[in-house]
Amino acid sequence: PAGASMEALGQTVVEVFVHADPEANTRLVKVGPATAGDVGEISYDVVGFLDDAQLGVRLHLFGAPKTGGGFTLASVEATALCSRGATDAGACL
Repeated sequence: PAGASMEALGQTVVEVFVHADPEANTRLVKVGPATAGDVGEISYDVVGFLDDAQLGVRLHLFGAPKTGGGFTLASVEATALCSRGATDAGACL
C-alpha cells in the first residue's frame, strides 16, 4: 500500500488489525509523531484484543518515499503488548 503521508499510510495498514466485532472495542493509538527523511516512520498501538493475555500489538511502520510525494510501505515490525505481565504465574508468551 501507499499513502500521501506516513499518517495516511499508517491508517491504511493498521486498519487491518482492527477487530470487526464491536465487543472487542479495538482502538488505535498513535505513538508519537511520524518522521520523514530517507525513510518515513510511524508507530501505532492497536489495543483491545479479545484475549486475556495479549492486550494488543505495537506496529512500527517504515515507508519508502515516493517520487512526487507520499510513501510506499517498506516494512512493519509488530510487537505483542502483554496484559498479564511477565511473571512465571501469568506470563504472556
